[in-house]
Amino acid sequence: MILHENTKELLRKKYQTAKAYQTKRDIQFDLTFEDYTNLWIKNVDAITHLNNAVIYAVTHGINQTIKLEYCLTWKPEYVRTGSPMNMQSAWIRTAEQSKKDCKLHKGEKKSERSKAKLRKPKEPWSDERKAARAAAMSGKKRGPYNKENASA
Repeated sequence: MILHENTKELLRKKYQTAKAYQTKRDIQFDLTFEDYTNLWIKNVDAITHLNNAVIYAVTHGINQTIKLEYCLTWKPEYVRTGSPMNMQSAWIRTAEQSKKDCKLHKGEKKSERSKAKLRKPKEPWSDERKAARAAAMSGKKRGPYNKENASA
C-alpha cells in the first residue's frame, strides 16, 4: 500500500506520542518508527482507514486533527507482565478491543498501585474553577431532566 505523505507524518506524531506515554509510565519502549509503521501495516483495516481519512482531509481542505479509533496496545498475553513494548508484545487494535483485552480476567487481582490509586480521593474544585464553570454555564438554556419536566 502506498501511504500519503501526510499519513506518514501523522504516524510519526502518533509514534512520538505513544513513546512518550509509555516512557512516562516507566515502560521500556523498544519500538523504532519503522517497527511502529509495520505494526500499522500489519493491521490492514487500520492503515487503510487512516490513509483514507488523511486523503479525504487533504482533498477537502479539512485542517483538523484526525481522530481514529485505533491505538498501540499490548497483546493479551503481555498485559501487566512488565515486559518491554516491542514487535512481539504490541499491536494496533481499536480502543474498544484494547480495553477488552486489558481488562482483569477471572482470578486476576488488582496491583497494590491500582488499589492505592482508587483509594486516593479526587481534589475538590477550586473557587476559580467553580467561578469559571458558573460563568460558562450562565445564560445557557438547559433541557428537561426527566419526563415530568419535559411536558411543563
